[in-house]
Amino acid sequence: MFKSQRFIIGIGAILLLTSLAMGRTTAGFADPAVHTARWEAVDTSALVSSDRQEDNAEKGTDEQEAIRQAVQTLVARWSDAVLPSSGWLHVVTHHTRDKDKTSLLPNGQPIPLNYISETWYRLDDRGQVVEAVALMRSEEGQPIQVGTFRENTWRNLTVGEKWKGEPFTPRLDLGFSADVARAPEWGSTLDRRMVTWAGRPAMRFVMRDEFAPPRRIEGYAQPVVRGERRAWFDPDSGALLLLERVLVMADGTERVVERVEPVTIERGVEPPAEVLALLQQEVAK
Repeated sequence: MFKSQRFIIGIGAILLLTSLAMGRTTAGFADPAVHTARWEAVDTSALVSSDRQEDNAEKGTDEQEAIRQAVQTLVARWSDAVLPSSGWLHVVTHHTRDKDKTSLLPNGQPIPLNYISETWYRLDDRGQVVEAVALMRSEEGQPIQVGTFRENTWRNLTVGEKWKGEPFTPRLDLGFSADVARAPEWGSTLDRRMVTWAGRPAMRFVMRDEFAPPRRIEGYAQPVVRGERRAWFDPDSGALLLLERVLVMADGTERVVERVEPVTIERGVEPPAEVLALLQQEVAK
């Protein structure tokens, strides 16, 4: 995958539920991903002996691997506590975005920068999704997009399209651990630290990519020099507390292009009748 295709920065029109299966942080509604190359590093090899360079490189590699493993451990702990049983899983997330222009649906309806994503998953005994309903609403509660997954078929009821799929496991971390696992392949760097989030301890991870030369990204007036994914986790339960995607512009300004905060993650609650009725709706295409 080219680096220019993997830094997701916003919300598009018709890639509705596929993103849920792939773990994209937009929870079901994704713009084309945008990513760029790393900065060229300043050459300091003349200042360090070759033996020391090798030692530092090995220590750096070990540290990066430890961070990757820490992310996987936290996510597995939370997923093992929530997913491995049949029934309904209800997930609500609040999305806030910062762009210089908004996106439009094919019918011309603007997609607000901030919105609520609500997804109902029906899991089988293996914890895989066999049915799902995804609802995208404005912060005022107005419907924007609706999609379903049923009989191995995705349906975007808003734009009237469908495509084949297969059962999948929900990514409660919204795909952060999958991105971290590919950091060596992508040349991304990782760091972690204990912080205070909403008055309680949290483990914050950052996955960072430098862009050289600075890149132009649609929806932003200034070129971009760095991209970051930031995730806060409860260090005990492993639950995701907050996810951010950040662009650093040429003038040093940080743009939080998307912030996703989990609002509800609950099991054993039946969807309302109006939500279940959406599963029976069909689309023409």
